[in-house]
Amino acid sequence: MSETSNQKQELPAQYPYVADDVQALCKPRPGIWLDVGAGPGGLGLALAARSPENVVVLMDPRKEALEKALA
Repeated sequence: MSETSNQKQELPAQYPYVADDVQALCKPRPGIWLDVGAGPGGLGLALAARSPENVVVLMDPRKEALEKALA
């Protein structure tokens, strides 16, 4: 699927399910969660939506990827 600079890319629908699996299997503790290699933020944002009491920090070496997370 090609994308032009005028189109907003939608995150794949699997991230909410992956976030559910992460929470069920990893049983993360409350606090600050770090998503290293976050890319456009799909998993980190899905985790943040499910656990608004926690701080989720997205990290990625590619500035463009994080810009997509903030768009």
